[in-house]
Amino acid sequence: MSEQMRPSTGRANGIRQLLGSVAITLISVGMLLGSLLLIVFLGLIGLTVMMIYNLDAIRSAIVLCIVSTLSSLMYKMTEYSISIELTTNTSHV
Repeated sequence: MSEQMRPSTGRANGIRQLLGSVAITLISVGMLLGSLLLIVFLGLIGLTVMMIYNLDAIRSAIVLCIVSTLSSLMYKMTEYSISIELTTNTSHV
């Protein structure tokens, strides 16, 4: 059997695994940087809107906190009510 037709050695498999893990790491870093860039762009858009409409930053921050808290509470309430419905609903088919 010639050297070119020999099956892959352990070293070649190790290199392939290393390259695969490097590729996965690069993809995850790229996704992280992309999401960070999206957050920065959304922040700049929000800042621009606040400057255009001459809004107060402290009032806007308070409103955002209140809205996010209410949204979170409403989500928790709907999630809890759905779980109650699923546990109490027993069909006798």
